[in-house]
Formats: sequence, structure tokens, C-alpha cells
Amino acid sequence: MLPDIHGDNLKDYLEALRSSHEVSVSAEVYTSDDVLLERYDADNLPIIEGQVDVDDEAEIKRQLMLSLANVSETSTDPGSPGSALQAKRQLRVLYSVLVPHEDGTSDWVDVDVFYGPITRVKRGETTVEVEAQSKETFLLPPNRLLRSLIPNEDDTRTVETEDGERVVTVEEDSKITSYHAGALIKTLAKRHGETRLRVPRGDRKLPEDAKLFDRASQETGVWPLMVAIAGPKQLLYTADGWLTLRTRRQNNPAWVFKDGNDGTVISAPVVEWDMTTFRNVVELRAFQKKQGNEKENPTLRVVVSLENSHPLSPRSLARKGHPRELVEVIASDDVYADGAQARNDARAHLERIAHEALNVSFDCFPIPHLEPGDLVALDLDGQRRTTFAARKFTLPLTPGTMSMGYNRKVRYH
Repeated sequence: MLPDIHGDNLKDYLEALRSSHEVSVSAEVYTSDDVLLERYDADNLPIIEGQVDVDDEAEIKRQLMLSLANVSETSTDPGSPGSALQAKRQLRVLYSVLVPHEDGTSDWVDVDVFYGPITRVKRGETTVEVEAQSKETFLLPPNRLLRSLIPNEDDTRTVETEDGERVVTVEEDSKITSYHAGALIKTLAKRHGETRLRVPRGDRKLPEDAKLFDRASQETGVWPLMVAIAGPKQLLYTADGWLTLRTRRQNNPAWVFKDGNDGTVISAPVVEWDMTTFRNVVELRAFQKKQGNEKENPTLRVVVSLENSHPLSPRSLARKGHPRELVEVIASDDVYADGAQARNDARAHLERIAHEALNVSFDCFPIPHLEPGDLVALDLDGQRRTTFAARKFTLPLTPGTMSMGYNRKVRYH
């Protein structure tokens, strides 16, 4: 996501990414409770190789690999550089860009590119290799699925501590009291230890008899359940480690890649359509909120299709004058106040799957603020624009190019 800057400062940052600029990468180690323990930069523990792999189609969206220099195999004493790098910690990575301004001054702009638990540490004589994953891993097996979320239930559990055993009571704000999608997600997240939340309640509401835990088990974990509750919206951990619920409908691209001397594209782009999974019509079947004396919610059905101007719309794919409709039917338990909101959700889902059917791959200058699923555009020759979702890319943390549309593997030396 974009750094927290505005106006001319934001404009200068975006312009700097399109030209030669200086970059500094630093890492910070946190406890599982988000308390800062140690910071590494070029002065005390330089990063000699690393990358962040992003994959929107995977359950764990971000994977981090780092190789740091000057860490002795025996330097695990408190206070020694690298001593905080342990599997029970979390790692934050900042990608800083030196941004020049028109008045001749310059500032460092910090961009979060990773925050999540360390999963592997390998210490050598002169280096330490670290791997980490984004925070979805806290909500997937083998983490225990906590099921006691029923309102007014007296839920306690016994946990082991260094001082023995103690009984923990569920806090009121981590019990289900609302079946709005955002409220449900926040409750589940808090119940499993997450407090960094950018999750609005929203208007979408699930019926109270939805039997939520029929969709979750110890084998699948709570994350798939939370994603299902999010419905047409995107639920993700952004690069700064905050659980975020956002709409998939984006009016403007998060970045426009261009070729030519003033562009950020380095290699020839490869554009590919996958028609085996493509759909140009979505039919949503849900329920409309009951009115007056109605005993049950009436059935609601909305159908949306791609605009005729789209190259793969039903009209564009017509055979002998008959539109070719490639339909995805969604049977939902959601209850809508009216058909307008249901139509908006169906439209958002259709736009997402239309973007996902297009795969574009190329190498480019690093754009550190992109999130999985961001809408981006590719301009070729200043004329042809291709709009697609940034589903898979690799951000290098040392000098190198960024890959869009595929992941590359770092070789440790």
C-alpha cells in the first residue's frame, strides 16, 4: 500500500520510482505481541540478498527470504547483532526510497513490504538465512481452531505458562454479537490473537443460522472461513501486517507500467488469456431482507455481464448473432436489504474474475507499494492499455529487477 504521504511528497515519490533512485532496505524484529526488539540496517547487519514473493492465489500471500551478513554462529547472547532472530519472532521489512524534491532537498520514504512470523533460521559462520511468512499462517493449520464464539457462552480454557497453568476467559469483544461480515471477521481475528485490524463492519450481513463453523475444521483452519465471510470483498494481510478488508472494485490502477525511455518495463511483456476459467456473466442467488409480516427472506436473483465494449463480453463472443454467455452461478446465504447491493457485489465479483483470467508477465523497476490483487495497467507504445490484477510478483530487496506475473527464486551463496 502507498506510504502515508500526500500532495507533492506523494507525487515526488511516484516520480522517483520511474527514474534512477537510491534504495535502502532495513529489517526489524518483533515479538509475537508486536513489541520491537531489534533493528538491522547497513550499519549493523546488512542485508546481502533477499526478496519478497507475493501470490494472491495462495493462502499465505507473502513469503520472505533474507540473507544477512556478519552474524556469527555463536552470537546468540542478548545484545549481540542477530540474537533476536528466532523462530518465535516476527520480522518487518522496510524498503526505503530516497526521494528528491524540486527545491533540491531529499527525504527517505519508508514503504512496508513485509510483516510476519519467522519460519526458518539458518546460522552460518558469516551469514544467517531467514525465511518468514505473512500472518495468514497464524490462522492456518496446525494452529488450533478456536470454536467457542457463541454469544453469552461462558467460555474458558486452560493454558500452560512458565508459572504453571491458568484459566483464561474469553473477552466480551471476542464473542459473536453481530452477524455483519466485517464484525464477524474482527471477532474471529481477535479470538485468535489479532488486534491490527482495518476491517469496517459494512452493510453485508449473514443470517444468524448460517452455521459458520460447518465451513471450518481443524484441517482447514479459520482463515478460509474468514475469506468466505468476506464474500465479494478482499480479505488480506497488507504488507504492514494489518488485517484488511477492502473492495475489489478499483476505479484507478495502483500503478501504470509503461515501456520506452520514461517507462518502468524492462523486458518484453507476455500477455496470455486463460479461457478455460474465464466467465463473462455472474448470476447471484441470495436472499432479500424480509418485510412486514413475511416469515422468511424471499429469494433474490441478479444477473450481471461484462460491458459490450469488453473484448470478451457476451456480445463480443457472439456466434451468428447469439451472445455467448459464460456463466458463473453463486449461491449465497447472504441477506441483502435490496437488489442494488447484491448487484454491486455481483459486479465486483465479475470484474475480479475477468481481471484474473488475464495473465501478464514482464520484468520491471521495483514498485514496492503494490499489494496482491491491486489493479494495475500496462501501456505499450503509449497507445494500447491492458488492465489486470497484480496476482503474482517478486520484489527484490537487493539490486535487481521486479518480476510481474511470476515468482523468481533467490540463490543464496
